[in-house]
Amino acid sequence: MSGQACPLSIFTFTWASAFMRAPSVSKIWHNRDALTFLRQEHLGYVAVDEPQLCNLLPLVPAVTSDVVYLRLHRRNPNWFGASREERYDYLYSKEDLEQMLPSIRTMVASAPLMFIKTNTCHWDQAV
Repeated sequence: MSGQACPLSIFTFTWASAFMRAPSVSKIWHNRDALTFLRQEHLGYVAVDEPQLCNLLPLVPAVTSDVVYLRLHRRNPNWFGASREERYDYLYSKEDLEQMLPSIRTMVASAPLMFIKTNTCHWDQAV
């Protein structure tokens, strides 16, 4: 579907992705004022699951609109030393998914609609 518009209705909403990687930007977006702003403007925050390494985002189960979006980016511990193909060559285990359940339950309890998207750019691996 490269180059085509995504048919998901989620993109018909006013949606902002607070998905930033740079450490200084990450600190800006992961604070009470930024999340309050997103809530006041009814903008969605994108929660991200990825390896818990320096310069990557922690999974923050914040809900700032009626739509919750969780993006699963894989947990390859060799994130920075691997090629793109190796970085995303990871299947979530049952234990990985169970670790996320408290965050998922928190988000689901706070919004009527939730999307969980796996990053399947490598071999179409999902969960």
